[in-house]
Amino acid sequence: MQPPCDLFAHTRPIKLGPNDSDSCLVAFRGNRAVQFRSLRDKYIITARVLREKPPKPTLGDRPRRGVSGICEAPARPLCGLPACDSSAFGSWGTQSQPWGIRGQGAKRKEMGAKPSSARCKDKGPRRMVFPRGRQQFSPWDDTLLSGKDPRSLLKRGMRHVSFSLVTKGMTDIPDFLWGLSEVQKLNLSHNQLRALPPEVGKLSRLVVLNLCGNRLRSLPREIGLLKSLKVLFVNMNCLTELPAELSACRSLEVLSLSHNCLSQLPASFADLSRLRKLNLSNNYFAHIPLCVFALKELDFLHVGSNRLENIAESIQCLVGLQIFIAESNNIHAFPRSLCLLTSLELLNLNNNDIQTLPDELYLLWRLGRIAWNPMDKGLHISHNPLSKPLPELVEGGLEMLFSYLKDKKHS
Repeated sequence: MQPPCDLFAHTRPIKLGPNDSDSCLVAFRGNRAVQFRSLRDKYIITARVLREKPPKPTLGDRPRRGVSGICEAPARPLCGLPACDSSAFGSWGTQSQPWGIRGQGAKRKEMGAKPSSARCKDKGPRRMVFPRGRQQFSPWDDTLLSGKDPRSLLKRGMRHVSFSLVTKGMTDIPDFLWGLSEVQKLNLSHNQLRALPPEVGKLSRLVVLNLCGNRLRSLPREIGLLKSLKVLFVNMNCLTELPAELSACRSLEVLSLSHNCLSQLPASFADLSRLRKLNLSNNYFAHIPLCVFALKELDFLHVGSNRLENIAESIQCLVGLQIFIAESNNIHAFPRSLCLLTSLELLNLNNNDIQTLPDELYLLWRLGRIAWNPMDKGLHISHNPLSKPLPELVEGGLEMLFSYLKDKKHS
């Protein structure tokens, strides 16, 4: 039994490396390319047959153009599959073509291919095209499911049911996802999503939603229907505003909005009474939004790399704050109200315009030391135009600095 002739109607060797052995055979069928095993092996393996590698023809017995003149090779069936005649393969040339380059002219003639003028009349592809980068699948429902039950893609852990489509290059979310109402952790990070459909409100059991690293410009109002949502990552997107309905997610504890284009937050965010960690870094905030000072449970606040020029006295309302990062802004003064946050363990004010330090700074005894590594707990005050003798005191450590400020306050 022989396979259809058009299965190997267009074949040519492609050079993968500097040696002739680093080659492979590419066959075209319609718009699909089938790549075979490297010729360093004794046999060429296809999806249907196992075939011996045909020898290279000499100049004396070069076959005719096209696919009729062939090198004969005995066929060996693979796993009981029927063998096919080796006449289905085209001839081999004495030189190979670099991988991914669409060669023309003499090299094609040596390999028994038709000239470009004749090939234009064929129904097959006119030139070799090899995919570059990640393949874009469409539609996503058929690609991901392949006839499977959508629930078979879920990962059921000890505590949560999760579903992940990370770094798939998607521009749209597959429709079958909205029928998986039992999903609790959904990871759609690092794709090319430009919009989050309103159907996200159907995933009422969602606890963790990761949309990091996409191209979202806004969030749908239906996100407020996610009453069980505790963790939301929307960092590294293109958000310019947030829906007020997000404040309806009263269970929210962690919210990351860094690396967006935000300059304000809805006043209703003050209703997120359970929020503990908030990241607003790398945005366009000129001041810390007033609604942030109403978040009494907040223990982590990151407002670095914005356009802040001062820190409001209302910062003292965040009595449970343990980590406060405001580096890389244009803050001119160290607010005295910060000294009332005695729970602070990390205070980062690097790369600002601070010239003096308040005398009450010694109240922040939990800082422990002057820190230089961004990940260390302590007081980060480097790269500021501190007036003398503060730079030398900072070099001497936190105890020396505190002693100086105490003496200055009581003198």
